[in-house]
Amino acid sequence: MAVMMPVMMLFFFYGMPSGLVLYWTTSQVLMIAQMLIRKKKEA
Repeated sequence: MAVMMPVMMLFFFYGMPSGLVLYWTTSQVLMIAQMLIRKKKEA
């Protein structure tokens, strides 16, 4: 869900102002990276 939802939201946000989409995309990419780092540290 945390990986597929950002991809789907890019399609939903296609018609939105570019600043909002850029902010949301950057936020999601950082959240995914943080999640992957946490999983790597736990293992």
